Amino acid sequence: MMVGRLGKKLHREGYWSEAGGYPVVARHHPAFAGLVHHVVSYVAAQAEAKNNAKKAKRRQSEGATRNRSFQHLKCPFPIPADQLRYLPYDLHGLRQGENKTKRISLSLPKRHTSLKTIDAVYECSAVLLQAVWSSELVLPPVLKMEQSLPQRGQRKPDPDLVKSRAIARGAVLQCIVDACGGDESILLRDIGGILAAPCRMFPSHLKKESRFASAVLRDPQRTLAPLSDWLAERLDMYPFILDSMAQSARSVHRGLLELHYGVALNDEHYLNPNLLYDEAQEAPFVVPQILDTRQKGGRKRTVLYQPPTIDSLLADTDAPHLGAIALLLRERCNELRDFPAGDPLLLNVLQGRHSTQGRVQFDRDQTDPARQFSNYAQLLIRSLPPSKLTERQGISRLLAYMGTGQGNKTSDFFLNGLDPNRGKFPMAFNDLMECVAHFEAAELNNITILADYHAGASSRATSLAGYKQTFNACIWGQASNHLLLQPTIGKGDRKRKYTLLEKFGPYFSERVQTLWCGFLGDLLGKNPETYTGDKKSPASPCLTPLQFANNLVFLGICTPPAPEEVGAWIASNKTLGAYNGLTQLGFNLNRGYASIVAAYLVVYNHLDTHLCDDDKKRLGFGTLLWSIYFARLARANSGAWVKGANCRRANHQAFCIPLDIEDKSIQTAIDSCMIRWYQDRDRHIHHLAQYLRLPVREWDSPLNLPQTSPRRPAEDAREAANPPSKPAQTRDSGPDEWVLGHRVQQV
Repeated sequence: MMVGRLGKKLHREGYWSEAGGYPVVARHHPAFAGLVHHVVSYVAAQAEAKNNAKKAKRRQSEGATRNRSFQHLKCPFPIPADQLRYLPYDLHGLRQGENKTKRISLSLPKRHTSLKTIDAVYECSAVLLQAVWSSELVLPPVLKMEQSLPQRGQRKPDPDLVKSRAIARGAVLQCIVDACGGDESILLRDIGGILAAPCRMFPSHLKKESRFASAVLRDPQRTLAPLSDWLAERLDMYPFILDSMAQSARSVHRGLLELHYGVALNDEHYLNPNLLYDEAQEAPFVVPQILDTRQKGGRKRTVLYQPPTIDSLLADTDAPHLGAIALLLRERCNELRDFPAGDPLLLNVLQGRHSTQGRVQFDRDQTDPARQFSNYAQLLIRSLPPSKLTERQGISRLLAYMGTGQGNKTSDFFLNGLDPNRGKFPMAFNDLMECVAHFEAAELNNITILADYHAGASSRATSLAGYKQTFNACIWGQASNHLLLQPTIGKGDRKRKYTLLEKFGPYFSERVQTLWCGFLGDLLGKNPETYTGDKKSPASPCLTPLQFANNLVFLGICTPPAPEEVGAWIASNKTLGAYNGLTQLGFNLNRGYASIVAAYLVVYNHLDTHLCDDDKKRLGFGTLLWSIYFARLARANSGAWVKGANCRRANHQAFCIPLDIEDKSIQTAIDSCMIRWYQDRDRHIHHLAQYLRLPVREWDSPLNLPQTSPRRPAEDAREAANPPSKPAQTRDSGPDEWVLGHRVQQV
């Protein structure tokens, strides 16, 4: 009823403003105005005819007086009275084709025969307009589409049945799209089986399209629950499907572009489709948009973004401003080499002190670019060695450590009783009660010490002998309620503090530990320092916090994530320091996800290219280097730059990296974030097709798909060095079996 109500609403606005219904509709939707006004005029004429027939039998009544304004509906778009009952074949320009002999007859809906008021006239017009729209513009293409589907019995062209089948298809397809996170799934070849018989996968009482359509319109969530539950179960069982969806979305987009041009596109033409634009064409070709996924409501969804360019990525001509990064790296490298400070004021900033006064302002780990060799990382490895975290309770121990902000300020607490030679690790708790007892004993000790402390004492309470700070809510800068030992919950009279059992209980739950064991896989119970098998990347959807990923990499449990994965994390957490750091470097991030990833790749690639090997080794350079506040430092300029010159003591004021980035490097980063998916497109489409191209009758059978994860560059290098003797034979192998082939012609 959307079309009918829209036309009624606009025409009625014109009626009450006395400007006339047709001008108002024409101002908002010109192509729609003729049809709307014709239908409203026809209904108004029928209303007047009925009222005049009643007047002939009796005198003017109250109802007739209210209907005098019906003549206002027929102006200023006059239609001859003998033509009001018939619509032209082209529907006043809405449909192409000239058929002067064929006309569409109008008749009042059966349930709208009483037209005594203007409200009744417009309600009847909305119903009739919707009926015309459905029968003339919607149903014909649906019937044509049904002719191309596999025939499952004799198709009846009855309008009601066609409508029911369309509703059933739409509901099922929308359920699949919502579950898979993108509409590229409905472009698979064998989706035709679902289009031909959308109700065959449901219980027997919903096999008929008419019953299914009625049930969907009445309660869509309950009706589609069997399919939604089945899809959710399979996606949890085979999580790589969602990753394949994200990759195949871009492949589908490229395939559509190639279908448009009729030729295979190389990377240059795909990234710059205007190169293929012929000026003789009437309309220019639209620049393609990047498709990617964003998290919402626990499921991934496909989002469109405009691709960034060099001009759009840089806010001004001298951006990006790399002086802050260069100064931080220079001072840290000088400190690691025991060289003099390049600038004592900047050294204070690096160490977390006031630049001129020298007083401590914050934890130095917050500005230390050498994340792998920071005090925080070293303390973590001492208190929780990697072998203690690959056990079943490992995740609980790490959460208890991070959930209370353990670090420099709390080192007296968690290092108390540490004796690696005897295997004593106080933070390696075996269960929940041991964890609670450990923190409870420390807090009782602090309460005893504070009992003798009074407000007039000269020393701070936390500096008293024997006092051990058990948590630090400001370890990452801004205070966090979640890092308190007893976080507060509720408001007003209901405000209270968590108990220690409530605080640490979720960390030691069976579900968390079971998921951790599944994540570790073959690494469970083994020492990561001597383990030689494959390790996962911490960029898994269940490990999103960046500092958690940092710790997993430092402990050797995971491999560092790819640069694109770190850029995606920054794009998903725009309120955190990394995103603000990119903006302060001079990047314009208003084009969304793609521009954020490209900006990060510009900086990362610049550091990776120009840092010498000795600097990389000392800094522990990698994709997780980013956790720096750039706003504390001013911009700086330098003269000629020489790679590795800063390694000599005499050149301790030289920068580790140049302060200028070439346009070529920026364009390379932009291209990388757009076409990285292209390298593994065959594999992703194969997995997607293998999973979704199943006949309807097999949907309830168990699936045996390989448990795989996204490939990494190292895997490609190993495979290139040791090619398989015989390629694996699959039912989807070969370029002709792609879901939406990237080749329209063999080039």
